[in-house]
Amino acid sequence: MKNTLLLLFVLSIYCVGCQKEKAETTKSVEVAVIIDASDKLVLAPNVEHILPLFEFDNCIDNEAFFSLTSITDKRIVSVAELHLASGAVSEKKNVEDDAQYRNTLVVNFCQNVRSVLTDFIATHRNDSTKSSQCFSTIATTLQFCLETKSAKKILIIHSDLREHSSIFSCYSFAGRNELEQHPESVLKIFDQTKLLPQNLKNITVIFSFLPRNSIDDTQYYQMSSIYKKMIEARGGRVVIKSNTNYESL
Repeated sequence: MKNTLLLLFVLSIYCVGCQKEKAETTKSVEVAVIIDASDKLVLAPNVEHILPLFEFDNCIDNEAFFSLTSITDKRIVSVAELHLASGAVSEKKNVEDDAQYRNTLVVNFCQNVRSVLTDFIATHRNDSTKSSQCFSTIATTLQFCLETKSAKKILIIHSDLREHSSIFSCYSFAGRNELEQHPESVLKIFDQTKLLPQNLKNITVIFSFLPRNSIDDTQYYQMSSIYKKMIEARGGRVVIKSNTNYESL
């Protein structure tokens, strides 16, 4: 009897340990994507490189947030928001004890992300707007990212970053000259709006753009360098890429 009780005690300790280990490996991941509808993208987001960022292969019970926002002539245009609860939460709704319940939820979530991205790109790839509220859209999306408790937060931005708003214009002669001769002044203009959150720790921002020519390349370098300085000064991590291989992060 004593041996049986001892065995049950040992098994209970082991199970608690297993549950604790599983809880520690489960994480909440947020991936936000911004697509510039005013830019005829040469390089569009690749959903097959985005999905691995949720790390379902490592832990199928991960919580996942996904959002898609568009840069237009408006300050913020939210296209879609998707959420998959953690395995512990979703399992409470598995009333029929379906062994494939979680797998089905993950597959459906991934399919929804795929549909949202492919449909938007197909519909808006040739859009043209007179203004590009790049900075306001990026700043607002970063603020939204801060509102979740996700341990892993990634913002992917597909845009040429050519601001054309009441804040600043990359298209005017004065704006181009200021950007080329005094980039620190342009940075100050954006900073003075107070739109960008002050604490961006634990957020990785990926700027992804493939220039068509040397003019595109120069202006993109100038603008992305300004964003890099502002975000890193607030504790964020910045990656500037000319491809869609986000998986190597």
